[in-house]
Amino acid sequence: MTRDAAELASEWAGVEAQIEERAQADLQAEREDLERSARASTDAIARRQLELAAASLGEEVERLGTLKQRRERILARLRAEVAQLERARVALLSLRSGQAQLKAAELSALARRFRALSSLQREEAHSMEDVSSMIQGASMHSPPLEFRQAEGEEGPASGPASEQPRVGES
Repeated sequence: MTRDAAELASEWAGVEAQIEERAQADLQAEREDLERSARASTDAIARRQLELAAASLGEEVERLGTLKQRRERILARLRAEVAQLERARVALLSLRSGQAQLKAAELSALARRFRALSSLQREEAHSMEDVSSMIQGASMHSPPLEFRQAEGEEGPASGPASEQPRVGES
């Protein structure tokens, strides 16, 4: 449709150039000059030829008027087609905008999911750090197992109960 409109505009530009070369006013002036010459002519055959030429130019003036009317109609049609094209362009933009908004909503939902996962991972990491610090804190307060064994201490389940000091014994 755009290509057809451009071709039509190009063709009319050529027609307009030709119309402007011999404008309606010039033809009318030449016609009037021929009519004056025909009235002034004394020869009947020359007068008849001049009158035919003036009538021919009169027809051309009318054709130019018709061409101008057609030109106005075609320009109006071109403008209507351009308006339709503009309307289609806006509709396509609206469609693209709707698709973009839909994609944005999808991306926003994904972002919320990622934030939720990230926050869960952060909470889990903090929990693991807390557990790790509790384990490290407990191990700092009691000597390592190797050190206790080297000192002669054994774990609570490794030795007999009689070897453990009793309350009240001196």
